[in-house]
Amino acid sequence: MSTLGSIVRFIEGKPAKRERQLAGRAPEAWWKNKWVWIGLGGFFLLALTMAGGAAVAYTYNDKKSFVKMMDGILAALGLQPQTRLIVLAHAGVETALGTAGTAPSGNNFWNISAGTTTKPSSSWTGPVVLGGDQEPDGNGGWKNIVQRWRAYADPVVGARDYLEFLNRATPIPGYAKSYAQAWERAQAGDVMGFVYTLREAGYYTADAAKYLAMMNGQIGLVQQLLVAP
Repeated sequence: MSTLGSIVRFIEGKPAKRERQLAGRAPEAWWKNKWVWIGLGGFFLLALTMAGGAAVAYTYNDKKSFVKMMDGILAALGLQPQTRLIVLAHAGVETALGTAGTAPSGNNFWNISAGTTTKPSSSWTGPVVLGGDQEPDGNGGWKNIVQRWRAYADPVVGARDYLEFLNRATPIPGYAKSYAQAWERAQAGDVMGFVYTLREAGYYTADAAKYLAMMNGQIGLVQQLLVAP
């Protein structure tokens, strides 16, 4: 699929709730639609990357440089500060701010799965990287599995796919619900709502209260790193 095609799908994939709210209103001027600007921001970021633009450098070597790099990418994609903070904290919980697991090699900073080696996901046909993980064994314990993680060409592509992943109005095959409500909570700066709606839709299997505590801890760390020299 072309870059522009992906962006169009992202813009058109607004949550169904939002579409219902807009029903019956006069058509909105395109330049007032925030999704248009988010899509265009992603397009120009990718265009610069593909063209080898010297102004864009997507490299990091520790948590601080990751936070500063990704905050800039998310800002260019149109995210407001309160939403960027939640998205960065989520990367902190899932991949220790891009430093853990397969994140550095696959630019998958939010651990978006492509299924397991025994049950690959039909919703992802792109490249993957393999990594160890655990899942409930059905008897109150955990079992080790080999997870297939989505892999991306660079951090911009990874961030854009994550946002599209959350913004889908319909469930991704293999998931009980869409993550549109979680995305709405992130946009509102509602950390607790984001965490609990993610859990309800099946993004993670850990205890929600513990996940929330980790998110709050990562928010504090991200805030420190953003202002660090």
